[in-house]
Amino acid sequence: MNTSFYKKLTVIVSVVVLAVAAFASFSTRTASAIYDWDAAYVSQNVPTTLRVNEQVTVTVTMQNVGLQTWDSANGIKLSSQNPTDNFNWGRTRVDLGSNLVHQNQVAIFSFTIKAPSNPGTYNFQWRMTKDVAPGGWFGDYTPN
Repeated sequence: MNTSFYKKLTVIVSVVVLAVAAFASFSTRTASAIYDWDAAYVSQNVPTTLRVNEQVTVTVTMQNVGLQTWDSANGIKLSSQNPTDNFNWGRTRVDLGSNLVHQNQVAIFSFTIKAPSNPGTYNFQWRMTKDVAPGGWFGDYTPN
């Protein structure tokens, strides 16, 4: 039995949207730096080690600090980073689903990941992306 452990990344299965009066303090943006598409990292719940092929549920919480509402019509998703679009944890994107995330609300991405089958240290980092043109990545990266 291989007892190697892994650091992990995220893969999303469900998304929950919460109104954010209490979360407003998580944004590090200033009023002069508001963009159409922007995100502030709030939190994540991710184990620091995993066994080979182990599956666990993780959560990543991001706050919409931009002017535009996040929705699936604009292709808003959570995207794996470091390196960009890596498949280390089973997917490169996590869909927002049918949720609408308005300015100053948070999206809680809760999903199952599977540790790689090869022992080693793997980056676990995510960032919001807009997959509909004009697309691109935006906002904070989650900590690695």
